[in-house]
Amino acid sequence: MLKLQPPEEKTCRTKSNLVGSFCIKKDDEKDYQELRQHLYYTHTSLGSYMVAAYRELDKLSFSNKQTTTKKELQL
Repeated sequence: MLKLQPPEEKTCRTKSNLVGSFCIKKDDEKDYQELRQHLYYTHTSLGSYMVAAYRELDKLSFSNKQTTTKKELQL
């Protein structure tokens, strides 16, 4: 069975919020700009949208597939 290592955290915390960086591929730039306009009009932050999309689209299937525990990783 394939065991996945958890990713290292690549964010930093300034005061109470996490801050990170990302890049958008040139092919996705138009969709990204449309998303930013949508978020501006709906008064939603990119981070809030990203977490909400994860919860709705991927969390259940990803969480159910993870079988590696911290204890197993330490062995």
